[in-house]
Amino acid sequence: MITEYVLFKLPDGIGRAEVVRGMHEVAPRWQREPGLIRKTFVYDPVAGQAGAFYLWRQRADAERAHDEAWRQRIRTSYGSEPVVRYFETPLVVDNALGQLVEERPPRMSLQYLDFDYSEDAHGLGSFEAMASVPAVRLPALQAEIVQVLDWAHAAFAGRRAPMEEAGEWDFQLEGQQEWSLSEVLHYDEAARCLGSRPGLVGAPRHTVVLTIIGTAGFCAALRERFDL
Repeated sequence: MITEYVLFKLPDGIGRAEVVRGMHEVAPRWQREPGLIRKTFVYDPVAGQAGAFYLWRQRADAERAHDEAWRQRIRTSYGSEPVVRYFETPLVVDNALGQLVEERPPRMSLQYLDFDYSEDAHGLGSFEAMASVPAVRLPALQAEIVQVLDWAHAAFAGRRAPMEEAGEWDFQLEGQQEWSLSEVLHYDEAARCLGSRPGLVGAPRHTVVLTIIGTAGFCAALRERFDL
């Protein structure tokens, strides 16, 4: 997460009531702002300054919202140059909500594993993905499988076991190589029939099936991590 500090000088003659009214006018816009977690408006009547502290999911969201067009509006409206600073924000203590707000690790997108999800009567979920690739793409597919299983072992360390043994998650891997053999066909006009002979052997394809099963909590975490 990123905390953004914004401060600008107010023109002479603007009082608290006018400043607060302006805050209320723009608040609905910030409620719809993508990537914004929280905005805290601030006002210093002694220094004649106003601004806000923003909590963003990532810096790119802040920079998009406070682009050059926004800076120009501040210059036009208040006659001053806004001061903007950014701070990495790993953790926020929120006593009003009674919770800790922690930054989320970035979601990982999968290129080869396209999971289908099903759930049994006991609430256990199953993710199954089958991927078939040529040899040149096999290292990338294997790296993606390792990425998923590395995450599961780290996030749910020591909790992999069969479901019937009270495990929280488990997985199964199956692999297969397949070759294709072309067939050369020809038509015999005199015999009025088709003939054939073997052609060239094609490059192998590698097919992998990854099945992951887990509790509701594990499945929710897997979805969140890999945007499933």
